[in-house]
Amino acid sequence: LQLINQVLDMSKAESGRLDLEEEMIDVEAMAVAACRMVTPQAEKAGVSLELKIEPGLPALAGDRLRLTEVLLNLLSNAVKFTDAGGRVTVSAGSTDSGELEISVADTGIGMTAEDIPRAMAPFVQLDNNRGRNLTGTGLGLPLARKMTELHGGRFEMTSVPGSGTTVTLRFPTARAQRARLTA
Repeated sequence: LQLINQVLDMSKAESGRLDLEEEMIDVEAMAVAACRMVTPQAEKAGVSLELKIEPGLPALAGDRLRLTEVLLNLLSNAVKFTDAGGRVTVSAGSTDSGELEISVADTGIGMTAEDIPRAMAPFVQLDNNRGRNLTGTGLGLPLARKMTELHGGRFEMTSVPGSGTTVTLRFPTARAQRARLTA
């Protein structure tokens, strides 16, 4: 069922037929909820989860369900490719230019610069030559990038073999400035 939903979402996103149900999102609450959902997977893998959220972060105008899916995909991948004793960190803050930035960084196996475009291609699973028996649809990263772009954002990935991977989502100032959540 997950595969079918991801294929349908990817198809709709690629054809411009995916509608976003926008609302003001508390980014910290969304990150906390996503981390909670991935905690059992992280505990089983012996990987620690860490949150670093900038105080007073503005709300983000976007589709909460779609952006939570993006975070869950990124967190799940980060945990999956991080060895026991490693760490996955979710951070969120504002840039000097006013963009809202959300990052998922891990201390995992990483990949080469040449592998990144392949990892971003639909249905591609990289050979990790680490004896890992990992399953997935090969749609998580491409779908995460597409959902970020539908929100007017940029999806950036950096990675170093043996040192980990960082995915950063950058959303335009207009999405972070529409309103601030009040306590």
